[in-house]
Amino acid sequence: MKEKELQKGAIVRERYRIEKILGQGGFSITYLATDERMNVPVALKQYDMSKLLTGDEAKREAQLAACFYDLEGIAAARDYFEEQGIFFIVMEYVDGINITDFVKHHGSMNGQDVLEKMRPILHSLSRIHEKGVIHRDISGDNLILSADGKLKLIDFGAARQRIQDDEKPYTLIYKRGFAPIEQCQSHGVQGPWTDVYAVCATMYFMLTGIIPDDAVDRMIHDRVRPLEDFVGIGLNREEAAAIMKGMAVEVKKRYSSVRDLYSDLYGEKLVQSEISTEANWTYREDRKNRKQNTTYLARQVERFYRKKYIKKKYLIAVILVLLLIVTGFMFWRNTSAGNQTERIARATGQPVKPKKPEKSEKPSQVKVGEYTGKNQKDIQKELKFYQKKGMRLQIIKKYSRKKKGRVLSQKPSSGSVYTSWKEVTLTLIVSRGEKPERTPEPTPKKTSKPKQEKGKSEKGSVTFHGNLDEL
Repeated sequence: MKEKELQKGAIVRERYRIEKILGQGGFSITYLATDERMNVPVALKQYDMSKLLTGDEAKREAQLAACFYDLEGIAAARDYFEEQGIFFIVMEYVDGINITDFVKHHGSMNGQDVLEKMRPILHSLSRIHEKGVIHRDISGDNLILSADGKLKLIDFGAARQRIQDDEKPYTLIYKRGFAPIEQCQSHGVQGPWTDVYAVCATMYFMLTGIIPDDAVDRMIHDRVRPLEDFVGIGLNREEAAAIMKGMAVEVKKRYSSVRDLYSDLYGEKLVQSEISTEANWTYREDRKNRKQNTTYLARQVERFYRKKYIKKKYLIAVILVLLLIVTGFMFWRNTSAGNQTERIARATGQPVKPKKPEKSEKPSQVKVGEYTGKNQKDIQKELKFYQKKGMRLQIIKKYSRKKKGRVLSQKPSSGSVYTSWKEVTLTLIVSRGEKPERTPEPTPKKTSKPKQEKGKSEKGSVTFHGNLDEL
């Protein structure tokens, strides 16, 4: 029987007053409650006993979370108890918003801000792995951004301690986009590398606002855009490459520990805790010597998606069969129609039209494009490809009323055909802009000639006024 939700104002164990529901998962309901004895808010997690037959899982989660009360960035458990056959965990309440909702409302985050906020999480996660525990459910939903701008990792419900019996199957916890390929297999080899994938996928989401493709789909065809291709995310090439390596689909190409990831992201090494014992995490194939080859993984993928996509697979198969039938029928109809026309022509004595000979393949040709009217810089970028193949490019600039850099004409003209780019010499006439006007030279001022006295020539000689014969 499914447990009923607790109503607002309900008192649990004469101490915790229910305020509201914070979230609901497959096995539990989490409430915001008030610890009336301490007068502080807490997160109260109630387990659904219709899906959980004993309190072992709740007890184990409480014990695991309680071990990490001293780690920065980890929401620890405070108490665990049973009330009327229902199991509860009292956990630290983090007042804030989860990363998934934050990115949806505010957009992607700056790279350096992400690295700064994730630093204590990675440091504490490394300590958790040293104690032989993996979280297995790291995503934007389980990272809470508090009011003071710090991140807290919550929900150790899917956490798993290292076990000696490698044949014991893991419970399938698979959050699409954030879970690695080994988590879709009941006998998948899991370890710190499992949390590494989830952490890096979460950081990818924080940086881009894009949930990565599912690991199963990436195994078949990886279409996740590398962080190096994004502009302005605030990471250098080494930091972006480290996150992408942590998201590698194949375990062997991924970081084997958070310590190695931390070293490449921050340029410093994490020192192993002296008081903790290093868990012997090693990646190895399972006991049946089954290799993680393509055939084995494909079989696991098929089992994982069988229930969900069985109808879709049948539908696709039926559509393909129908397409084959229709295509075959059309081919048969066209062929029989042609033969029938030929038989009728022969029976009536009409000439039979000869079949058109198949066209022989023409030698490869290259064609010059249209560049007139375009911008010179854009054309040069486009023509680099052809220049590598042997085309020669000449640019001649001349004054014109057209905008500077605009191509006025080209030679050869567009559509000209050659057998190879090595034969092409493309000449572009490019506008230099309007010709600047010359500034007129200043005209010299006219100087007035001194008036000559009557009777004197310019050279100072005497001039005669009158009749020369009378002298």
